Amino acid sequence: MTAASRSCAGSAGQTRGARQKPKLGVVVAIDETLFHCGKAIHRAQLWASEFHLDWRNLPTSGRMKAAVLGWSEAQASEADTHHAHAVRHGLY
Repeated sequence: MTAASRSCAGSAGQTRGARQKPKLGVVVAIDETLFHCGKAIHRAQLWASEFHLDWRNLPTSGRMKAAVLGWSEAQASEADTHHAHAVRHGLY
């Protein structure tokens, strides 16, 4: 993690305009990359719409956390509300 303005400068303005700069960045060092089998990618048919999931049928991040952590429905809803606010107002 870094808050160094020089490290974060390359991401400035990529989503909301050049005047906004990230508050924090993640520094990643890659030692090795692996490629997946081309046949598996072809067989997965990721581009075929009949295999796409409808995101509206997927659980929210709050519900997923609740399932793992044993939270109540109220805690799941609170987590979803916090997440929605953080995404809209706290990324930059």
